[in-house]
Amino acid sequence: MRFLAARKAPDLKDSLIALTKGDEKLTVEQRITVLDAVAESLAALGEQAAAVAAWTRHAELAPNDLHPRVRLLEMTLTSPNKTDADVEKAVAEIRRAEGPEGSLGRYADIELRLWKVGRAGDDAEKSRLRNEARTQLAELRSRRPDWAIVPLLTAKLEEQELGQAKDDADRKRRLSRLADLYRQAIDLGRRDLPVVQKATELLMQADRTSEVAALWSKVPRLNAESTDSNAAERTILGKVLEAKSADKAVGADDAQALDDVVAIVRERVAARPKDFAEAHTLAQLLIWRKKPEEAEDVIRRAIIAVPDDPNRRIVLVQLLAAGGQIDKAEQAAAQLERAIPADRLPLAMADCAGLIAQGAGATGREDQKAKWFAVAKTSFAKAQAADPKQFSIKRRYIDFL
Repeated sequence: MRFLAARKAPDLKDSLIALTKGDEKLTVEQRITVLDAVAESLAALGEQAAAVAAWTRHAELAPNDLHPRVRLLEMTLTSPNKTDADVEKAVAEIRRAEGPEGSLGRYADIELRLWKVGRAGDDAEKSRLRNEARTQLAELRSRRPDWAIVPLLTAKLEEQELGQAKDDADRKRRLSRLADLYRQAIDLGRRDLPVVQKATELLMQADRTSEVAALWSKVPRLNAESTDSNAAERTILGKVLEAKSADKAVGADDAQALDDVVAIVRERVAARPKDFAEAHTLAQLLIWRKKPEEAEDVIRRAIIAVPDDPNRRIVLVQLLAAGGQIDKAEQAAAQLERAIPADRLPLAMADCAGLIAQGAGATGREDQKAKWFAVAKTSFAKAQAADPKQFSIKRRYIDFL
């Protein structure tokens, strides 16, 4: 399953489902382990119906296991085709498996009421349902004060009431309160990305961007110096950056959002000076904010941190050439030979030369364009001669041409 998920084949859903077939020779516990793992992977892919089918089989094999029933409730609540009967059945299954006095049953009842708020036809009914949910939450909090689900449910309830804010100041106060609830849930152990992403967004909306770095420091996955952590951070910030690009007009709200993200990434760069993914992200953000000099400074500092990394130098040349600073781009390319290992030099020089040729052409410098076009062709030839069976080099050369 892990191999299939990493391969990301077009038929991944069917391949994952196939792993749950023909499992009769496994023990019940082993079948459940497979079903649960496959269901989680399918859910992560957005294959909701297939995930529900796997958890339903898990539930059938383990009549008193609460885990698949809780996951089925969560999936039912987010399904676009759910009905009152579907949600009530999922809640009843949790109640039946746990017994009448269980905490998960109380959690399920609160979810049911909050879900019904969105279906209620008038304000009086919505108010009644919220008051019932609030009473149940108070009882659940007294029983399980250390349970992360309590602040998350409280946040879900209070988010439904955001529209009741009297003015902008009241709305910001409510957003700040929601941010505190998500932070509390993280402190109590909920470190999954959707929760961290929501907490990040709320802190930014409440003008508390400076607290994001401290929040992320509590999440091991985000605090690690790894590719996975970089990907996770970009996932979290993705919504904030959505639909923003250098060639689109940036409104006041967008500009503030970008400034907030810049502040977050700056702190990450300071904490991980050798991590180029962080520095590259910051440079892109600064370019979007029309601050090319600051972006250049960020990349140059990244080069100082790891001087023999060709990618950093290629990005610097790209930034300078795209900005029409052809002479500075040439100076940066001239430093490659004494900084980059010989086995990596031809491709790095080919990339830089191609970028300078494009930049020179865009600024009408035909002589420099011809010169660097020739350098790129020569460098690609050297790279292919060194490794003639490597097709990726040929592909890059074709892209360049």
